[in-house]
Amino acid sequence: MSEPVDVEELTYHVIDDRRATRSAYALGNSKIGLGAGVYSYSKLPGRPDGAFEQLAVEHGLPAGASVGTCPGSTVECESFCYSKRIKDNGPVWDWMKENTERGDVVPPVPKDARLVRIHISGDFDTEKYILSWTARIAQRPDVEFFAYTRSWRVPELLPHLEGLRSLPNIQLFASVDLSMTELPPEGWRRAWIETDPRAALTPNEVRLEAQGEEPLGKDREDWRRKEAKPLMPIINERGQHVFTATGGVPSYVCPEETGRKPNCDSCGYCIRGKKNDVLFLLH
Repeated sequence: MSEPVDVEELTYHVIDDRRATRSAYALGNSKIGLGAGVYSYSKLPGRPDGAFEQLAVEHGLPAGASVGTCPGSTVECESFCYSKRIKDNGPVWDWMKENTERGDVVPPVPKDARLVRIHISGDFDTEKYILSWTARIAQRPDVEFFAYTRSWRVPELLPHLEGLRSLPNIQLFASVDLSMTELPPEGWRRAWIETDPRAALTPNEVRLEAQGEEPLGKDREDWRRKEAKPLMPIINERGQHVFTATGGVPSYVCPEETGRKPNCDSCGYCIRGKKNDVLFLLH
């Protein structure tokens, strides 16, 4: 990957005795948006069982440390996790480490915030942490929040995530990849990866699925994984690239990634939309 990687711009607050303290929230970036009031919050990536152990050691953490906050992650998602790319950027890693070490406590949302992307890195890892976010978001009905999570796969966390996503000012997507045989419960918006054939059914597969038949054969899944060639999408009257995902749900290719929109804030599909899926290109 030769393209430059966006790194969150860290924010600092000046406290009463004129010392500076690093904020738990970073400013937006070129993907989320760089407008006033756009923030993000991140924690360390990887499974809590040490799937990123070597990466942790490279950053001065002891071998065997349970540093990750992604209990629902898969080998597939870790193979293309973009948080790996910031491993040489000390301040950002330290910022995510500080947020991880806060444990289950979510700091107050910045007063001037209007949009917060939760977890550019990391995920919802404990019941108390999810409840802390639920309380913070409920306190700030003037702020829009959005996040993508694989923690829906963790049975003990799912009920609390259902409570979180029921709030009117957050859009919470269930992230899915080809290595998962299960799908999230009905009603969840799903975030697909382009190589997953369930995100882009052919017209014939849509028909078979509607008839209650299994549209995806193992041979086709193996071919898609090997070739990594998604179907050609339909381009609708608004210029959006649209597939049909399993369940007959429209799956829109991320407009920022196709160049149709400059950033998430200006697009609003994942933030202010209330239904349908999103499909991300490998990046």
